[in-house]
Amino acid sequence: MVRQNADTGFVSATEEQLRLRDKIHDNIALLAQVMNNLKEAIRIGIHQAKNNYQTKN
Repeated sequence: MVRQNADTGFVSATEEQLRLRDKIHDNIALLAQVMNNLKEAIRIGIHQAKNNYQTKN
Protein backbone atom coordinates (compact mmCIF):
# COMPACT_ATOMS: atom_id res chain seq x y z
CA MET A 1 0.00 0.00 0.00
CA VAL A 2 1.31 3.44 -0.90
CA ARG A 3 1.22 5.83 2.02
CA GLN A 4 1.72 9.57 2.12
CA ASN A 5 3.10 11.24 5.21
CA ALA A 6 0.77 14.15 5.98
CA ASP A 7 3.56 16.22 7.54
CA THR A 8 6.15 15.98 4.77
CA GLY A 9 4.12 14.86 1.76
CA PHE A 10 6.62 12.00 1.36
CA VAL A 11 5.18 8.97 -0.39
CA SER A 12 6.44 5.51 0.50
CA ALA A 13 5.92 2.23 -1.29
CA THR A 14 6.73 -1.40 -0.55
CA GLU A 15 9.61 -3.17 -2.28
CA GLU A 16 7.04 -5.20 -4.19
CA GLN A 17 5.33 -2.05 -5.49
CA LEU A 18 8.67 -0.61 -6.54
CA ARG A 19 9.54 -3.81 -8.44
CA LEU A 20 6.18 -3.69 -10.24
CA ARG A 21 6.75 -0.03 -11.13
CA ASP A 22 10.20 -0.88 -12.50
CA LYS A 23 8.80 -3.76 -14.58
CA ILE A 24 6.07 -1.51 -16.01
CA HIS A 25 8.70 1.07 -16.91
CA ASP A 26 10.96 -1.54 -18.54
CA ASN A 27 8.07 -3.02 -20.54
CA ILE A 28 6.96 0.39 -21.82
CA ALA A 29 10.51 1.42 -22.71
CA LEU A 30 11.07 -1.74 -24.76
CA LEU A 31 7.69 -1.67 -26.48
CA ALA A 32 8.00 2.03 -27.35
CA GLN A 33 11.14 1.22 -29.34
CA VAL A 34 9.36 -1.26 -31.61
CA MET A 35 5.80 0.08 -31.79
CA ASN A 36 4.48 3.15 -33.58
CA ASN A 37 1.46 3.59 -31.31
CA LEU A 38 2.77 4.79 -27.94
CA LYS A 39 -0.65 4.58 -26.26
CA GLU A 40 -0.77 0.88 -27.14
CA ALA A 41 2.81 0.38 -25.95
CA ILE A 42 1.86 1.87 -22.58
CA ARG A 43 -1.35 -0.15 -22.35
CA ILE A 44 0.37 -3.43 -23.24
CA GLY A 45 3.36 -2.73 -20.99
CA ILE A 46 1.14 -2.15 -17.97
CA HIS A 47 -1.08 -5.12 -18.82
CA GLN A 48 1.89 -7.50 -19.15
CA ALA A 49 3.47 -6.37 -15.89
CA LYS A 50 0.18 -6.69 -13.99
CA ASN A 51 -0.49 -10.16 -15.42
CA ASN A 52 3.01 -11.37 -14.54
CA TYR A 53 2.62 -9.91 -11.04
CA GLN A 54 -0.74 -11.61 -10.49
CA THR A 55 0.46 -15.02 -11.68
CA LYS A 56 3.42 -14.89 -9.27
CA ASN A 57 1.17 -14.11 -6.29
